[in-house]
Amino acid sequence: MKDCPNNNADIGFIAQVPYHFYVFKNIIKHLSDAEFIVGEPYSYDEPPEIQSKRLGGLIDLIEKEKIPWRFFDFEKDRNPRNNFFEKYNILVATTANGIITSPLIKSIKKVRVQYGQSKDAFEFGDWNRYFDLILAQGPYSAQHFRALTQCVEIGFPKFDDWFNGKIDGADAGELKSKMDPRKKTLLYLPTHGALSSLEKYQEPLLSLRNKYNILVKFHPRTVWYDSGQVLFYKNNGFATYDDSADILPMLKIADIVISDSGGAAFDALLAEKSLVILDVPIAAEETGELQTQENSIEQVIKRERKRIGPVVDSPDKLESALEIAEQEFFEERRREWRGKLFSFVDGKDGERAAREILRFKNRGPNYSVIIPTFNRCQSLIKALNSTINQTISASNYEILVVDDGSADDTSEVVSEFQKKHPNVKYFYQQNGGPAKARNKGIKESKGEIIFFTDDDCVVPPNWMETLLDGFERYPGVAGVGGWYQPANKSLADKYFQRYLDYFDRQNNIGMMDTEIKSNIFGYNLAGNTANMAYKKSVLEEVSGFDEKLYFVGGVDWELKKNIQNRGYYLLYVPFMVNHFKNFNARTFIKKFFNRGRGYHYMIKKHPDLRNSSYYNVNLINLLEQTVNYALNGNKFLPLHFHFLALLCVFCGRFYAKYINQFSNIPKILLNASDNFEIVKKKTGEERIFTTKIRPFKCCDTNTRIHTNNTNNTNKIKYSIIIPTFNRCQSLIKALNSTINQTIPAFNYEIIVIDDDSTDDTKSQISRLRQGFGGQAKPEIRYFKIEHGGPAKARNKGIKESKGEIIFFTDDDCVVPSNWMETLLDGYKRYPNIVGVGGWLIEPKETLRKSYLARYIHYIHFCIDYFPAWTLFNCEILSNDPERGLGNFAGNTANLSIKRDILEQMSGFREDYYWPGSEDSDLSFRILNAGLKLLYVPFHVEHIKNIDLWGLMKLFFKRGANFYLFLKFNKEALDKINAGNPENYDTFPILIRRLFYRPQKFLTLLQFLSHKLGMVYMKNKLGE
Repeated sequence: MKDCPNNNADIGFIAQVPYHFYVFKNIIKHLSDAEFIVGEPYSYDEPPEIQSKRLGGLIDLIEKEKIPWRFFDFEKDRNPRNNFFEKYNILVATTANGIITSPLIKSIKKVRVQYGQSKDAFEFGDWNRYFDLILAQGPYSAQHFRALTQCVEIGFPKFDDWFNGKIDGADAGELKSKMDPRKKTLLYLPTHGALSSLEKYQEPLLSLRNKYNILVKFHPRTVWYDSGQVLFYKNNGFATYDDSADILPMLKIADIVISDSGGAAFDALLAEKSLVILDVPIAAEETGELQTQENSIEQVIKRERKRIGPVVDSPDKLESALEIAEQEFFEERRREWRGKLFSFVDGKDGERAAREILRFKNRGPNYSVIIPTFNRCQSLIKALNSTINQTISASNYEILVVDDGSADDTSEVVSEFQKKHPNVKYFYQQNGGPAKARNKGIKESKGEIIFFTDDDCVVPPNWMETLLDGFERYPGVAGVGGWYQPANKSLADKYFQRYLDYFDRQNNIGMMDTEIKSNIFGYNLAGNTANMAYKKSVLEEVSGFDEKLYFVGGVDWELKKNIQNRGYYLLYVPFMVNHFKNFNARTFIKKFFNRGRGYHYMIKKHPDLRNSSYYNVNLINLLEQTVNYALNGNKFLPLHFHFLALLCVFCGRFYAKYINQFSNIPKILLNASDNFEIVKKKTGEERIFTTKIRPFKCCDTNTRIHTNNTNNTNKIKYSIIIPTFNRCQSLIKALNSTINQTIPAFNYEIIVIDDDSTDDTKSQISRLRQGFGGQAKPEIRYFKIEHGGPAKARNKGIKESKGEIIFFTDDDCVVPSNWMETLLDGYKRYPNIVGVGGWLIEPKETLRKSYLARYIHYIHFCIDYFPAWTLFNCEILSNDPERGLGNFAGNTANLSIKRDILEQMSGFREDYYWPGSEDSDLSFRILNAGLKLLYVPFHVEHIKNIDLWGLMKLFFKRGANFYLFLKFNKEALDKINAGNPENYDTFPILIRRLFYRPQKFLTLLQFLSHKLGMVYMKNKLGE
């Protein structure tokens, strides 16, 4: 077969059937360096005679328009030695045919032109990932394609002649001359196969010939593989056309279009033609095979409120449907669908597509992989092999090997790879460390996203695809990364490697297998440059890696800190690369020594890290962590491993601080008023936990959130519940604070639940009421119950309450006058939350006089999991039940919850007889249900005086109730690794507290009392 190639062409349009000519012709005419590629089989069991007719019709159309074309001999040219595709930079196709999926063209850019709508399961299938760019017809398709690869909306080039007014010529005139001018013209556009209406509607169409001119244009697959149907319509006098015929002249002369489940219905829609849709029923089990589904677009437009024309479900209804097809009723819906499906109707879609193809051809790769290397040519071979064989197209990324002054065969190794893989680039520099090498890679890279891995790592084939998916799901993140694991069991079983795995997991409990998006340094594992990707723009903004860290030891973590200090989010995904390095005593010592040097540099540069025992390793926490490790009793890993690692870190810090000091270290201060956020998703679960930390500003009391609408005079919106037991004096102080709130008295009630007190509680409340006189005060309602504990008392209050939002405080707390207003402001700002709460604090005078009060204050606010300033300055919005990194709202001294949520949760668990943990249990159940609570740093005063015996009883009761909390919520706690580790009374925790807390004796007393309470409850339950 004699072809007519364009010798300058570097863009090839793969056409299999005549229909493809019409898809491409208005694009290729704008490209001087393009040609058609003809010869790809339409079906691999295609008979020779059909192949000859198919190709003949296609070539006739191409030559008629004098467009260059080149013949692809499938049997001969698929042989790599023939280099058929060597000349092309871009291949354009409509589907992922055999050429597009061939490994022969892995390094060639691939562009798909969407040729039609319909059959979403097929149209938006995973095979689209073979393409580097998809040119979509409109917003509906683009939304789906962007989940798979890059996409640009360009319209439908096939219709350029339509919108440019070029269809009124000879072709349309010739067609019209064959029609009876007294009849309306129907254009029948059936799809192929089991979804086709061809066979079912033969008889009604035959009967309509006397009333209408009927043109039948077959689907290409019907033309070539279902000749029986073609012959029936041709032999019975219909005007039939195969896919060599242009559909546009037919649409021009048609009054009504009849279609079924094919994409031709949407061609008619774009042409603004009246439409009748034939609904061919299919068995449910066949839908997958036929690539159609209930929510596929061709099925959606058959629904009652989505129809763009009459839908016919029976042959006998066709004629009546045609009579109403031209009614204006369907016009508005057709206009709406046109806007969703097609972006442009200006006749410039082909020019627009050509422009995007040229732009894509001239653009560098989208992604860059940087691998720094130093004297590891053998492991580099493994690393390169893994990065070359990624699931994304090789034309879409480049690999930059930066040789940091190697003296081995690194250059020769890379040179061999470059012969087969032109996307591998090599750069050499004098030895300057991994930071300098990576910065060289960043400078030379062309990608918008930079991937990092190491020369001793092997990445899985879907490594880039997985990290890119993170950017797709969270477009705002600056980087996405995972972690690494030993490459094989032999390495994993070695003592040094086992300790490293233990060290990583022990310092990141609950995070290794949890997807986390956050901008909080220290609560996100992303950043390890063995398995990390950053946006290039962010790397340039922070000037890349800090080259003063010229050794391996914290350089990637310093970059991460620098990025997150600017408020950027990182996403950690629990996805591992394989690490081949074999640690021995020398490399183990060197690793942790350099880590200590890096930690010292980071503390100097980022002073907020000084409070971290992880980075600021000194003699005290060296001893503490060693004892902690010993008490944990890891029988597989001797104590000296841990001690050696910590000692090396300490020595590295000492060396950097006193012997080989860093000079001119810039200081970067963390702004504590920044907004922080954590988004967590556990592997294998659908639930997503979010925590947002924002600067808090108390509501402006000059701008009331309530109104004095007289229509609401007798409306009680809110209820305050105060349980009490033998505290009548402090109760009166609590009541006096609640009756003088800044919101109108008629909007809320106060409910006092007396838990069977034996003091003057009732009479004191009566005297308080009498003292109101004629003043407008909220109603105080009093109920006395049989003694059952605060949980039972609060449930009684909930039952008797009238308000929609229930406020809780205690009989030993004094609330500020704007307490209710401040908590209600939270609901106004975040309408979807179910509760708002704060914390409690001892009065300043009490703190000054009482060392016991100071201790309670310390354990409330001097915590490890968040910096203390968050409790004082920031609000926390979260649905994360892990309190350590979730939500502090839930303390019933200072809490409000919507009544319907309390009822949904069945209130408080009355098994908690003593105070302590009953409120934590409720908030945990609320958060574990996926509902959001808001913590505000707004405090009520705790006016209870406590002595040493009272402190012991307090922690004893908390311990007993905490045992119940663990028992009741065991399944949920195990599932999410939740719970505040400070509350788990183990000896390592005690040792840790004794090292850090200033009140050693009270720390020991708390531990023993709490532990005794847990033991008491365990024995009481007979467990």
